Amino acid sequence: MDPQGYHQRMAAWRRFLHEELPPRQRAIVACRVADYGNGLDLPRLEIQPLDPQRIQQFLREYLPDRAEDLWRDLLADRERHGEAHSVYGLAANPFWLTMIVAVYRAGGLPESHADLVERFVDNWLQYEGQRPGGRACSPEEIAAFKIALSQMAYPFLERGQNTPQPEALARTWLPEREVEVSGRPVPTPCDETLRLAESINLIVREGRPEARTLRFYHHLLLEHFAGRELLRRFAAGEDQSHHWRIPWENWQFVESEWDPLPGPPTTGWEEATALAAGYAAPCNSLAASEAPGLSVVEALTRAVLAHNPPLAARCLLEAGPLPTPQPPPLSRNRERGGGGGEAVGGGVRAAIVARLLETIAHPPRHLNPRQRVSLRIACGLALGHLGDPRILGENGEQMGTVELDGRPVTFIEPRWCTVPAGPFLMGSDPEHDPDFYKDELPQHRCDLLDYDYRIGMYPVTNAEHDCFVRAGGYQDPRWWRSEAARRWLQGQADIEPTLRYWRWLRDLIRADPDLPDRYERQKLASPQETYTWRWVAFQASDEELEEAARRTIGLAAPPRAPRFWDDRELTHPNRPVVGVSWYEASAYCAWLTHILRSAGWLGADEEVRLPNEPEWEKAARGTEGRIYPWDDNWDAAKCNSLEGRVLLSTPVGVYPEGASPCGALDMAGNVWQWTRSLWGPDIETPRFGYPYDPEDGRENAESADLRVLRGGSWFSIRRILRCAYRDGVDPNSRSYDGGFRLVVSPASF
Repeated sequence: MDPQGYHQRMAAWRRFLHEELPPRQRAIVACRVADYGNGLDLPRLEIQPLDPQRIQQFLREYLPDRAEDLWRDLLADRERHGEAHSVYGLAANPFWLTMIVAVYRAGGLPESHADLVERFVDNWLQYEGQRPGGRACSPEEIAAFKIALSQMAYPFLERGQNTPQPEALARTWLPEREVEVSGRPVPTPCDETLRLAESINLIVREGRPEARTLRFYHHLLLEHFAGRELLRRFAAGEDQSHHWRIPWENWQFVESEWDPLPGPPTTGWEEATALAAGYAAPCNSLAASEAPGLSVVEALTRAVLAHNPPLAARCLLEAGPLPTPQPPPLSRNRERGGGGGEAVGGGVRAAIVARLLETIAHPPRHLNPRQRVSLRIACGLALGHLGDPRILGENGEQMGTVELDGRPVTFIEPRWCTVPAGPFLMGSDPEHDPDFYKDELPQHRCDLLDYDYRIGMYPVTNAEHDCFVRAGGYQDPRWWRSEAARRWLQGQADIEPTLRYWRWLRDLIRADPDLPDRYERQKLASPQETYTWRWVAFQASDEELEEAARRTIGLAAPPRAPRFWDDRELTHPNRPVVGVSWYEASAYCAWLTHILRSAGWLGADEEVRLPNEPEWEKAARGTEGRIYPWDDNWDAAKCNSLEGRVLLSTPVGVYPEGASPCGALDMAGNVWQWTRSLWGPDIETPRFGYPYDPEDGRENAESADLRVLRGGSWFSIRRILRCAYRDGVDPNSRSYDGGFRLVVSPASF
């Protein structure tokens, strides 16, 4: 997409679609999200990556005799490298998957992304040498050809996207006569280099001979060859830092209320740099005088780290599998805070982790608040891929292994914040907080918490919940304690509470048809959300609502993982787990209680469970009734809310200035958090009001009534993110912005 005039084009299209499109006319815009998908303020339907079932179907169609072998090798590769930086992680893209099949058919699974592209090009060259009329090249000629094409690709990429360039100009970027291979000159005639590149579909030439243009067949191929040349120049001592500096001066927003917060701006060389690290991994020496004794990949990664910590983390990951924290040896009585396996640190990895953590805590002062949030998110995501020490511990000390039913089970204990015993102000004071709701009244002194307790510093992350999934927690009925939970586990969840909510929403909008438009105008709801409201209110039949309710709960079959477990974005290791019902969260608590007691990390008189409302609220606001976790004043830069327009969950802890008095993070925004407390059967009015009375039935663990959610999410406005806000939700609900947080308290409570 040509960046020139982009914002003007976007504004013109948005004006036409929202203001000038004739009445009763409809329009569909088909494009890449990167082009126009985020700026038109329209409901969106996105083509999703291939899920595991479709990947396997593709393999059976294109590699029928070895499909099972390739799938098994892909899964093993995911275990070794992690999802995002494994060859498996590429398989959800049909272009990459086609490449994987071709390379695997010729010689097995590649070691890295760089190895995959390199071997794919080699396969093309091999085919060229074997086809009738093709040209067979010696190993030296192949090496020389790659060097020549890399020298052309480097200035090509410096000009930006893979847009056609005049062939006459491209020829000037090729070597004049020859290149050196292993100390020997090898001829690289320009005409022959271009003919071979075109023959094997690396480049495309178009137009009349006197005005012919040239481009690479795919942008990835351009980045592949440019990355090879970048690595050669870096190893020769040439400064490449301009390709890695984050160009914050180019950071722009599309003028749209529903355009999500963009990541840090790019130079266009990020993919080429990561591929260069992959090529550098097999090397063991470096010619660059400023880094004597370092391996190529380490020197390159350290050079990138000086300017772009998230990209440095990616370089390290692309270079191959690295030591990651491991649980301690099988033990039931390990001392708390003991060894715990191999350290996260060690050389360049330790330097990258330290820099990422420092950037989250103290981003550069010259950045504005939104830029700081964007950089913090990028650093948080990078930490998740490396093995976040905030979750796993500096030396893996938050991880453990116990024996359960004769086999080892790995777990991660949350980082805890201690909340001391004592009273606190619960609920809202209308004179102090004008945004109050009636169900928050009266504000009262709550004396129930006469015990110390610990609350999770963060919501439970995907990395933690993955331990439960891998341990077979969804197949083990002992963790699902109530009759309603066991029905849920068998795929027999009650859809009636969800239907009651939608009927209530339908009646509300039919009585006030302008409500969706009004919410859009006030920036309180997205076009996607109000589109759903209108469908519920005016289009959906009762049968369609019932089917949608089943899909919303995500129970087409007995569950084996959270609802969005195949969504790679939502299931990033250090993002909060989402798509979990109240029953799933409660089962995780029962499982972790048993596991921590087995490991000797939890006393027999303690249990891990969901917080009740007083425990959650006191941890969020302290004893004096703060409106928000940080103080009484709203600040969109201190939490992931709708006002911040991140429009997705963020890695935990990337808003450090939003910490609550006890040190807990993400108590406002990011994801909703289940409590153990009941709301009651009705959506509009809670059965259980204030003052809080734990003896009135609101702590009944067997009830299937609505449960209280706290904290709001990335999709909530500031009024919802107040510490006193309460919401009642169907315990079957598995929303994309709903998670949970844990407490450890006396088991007798």
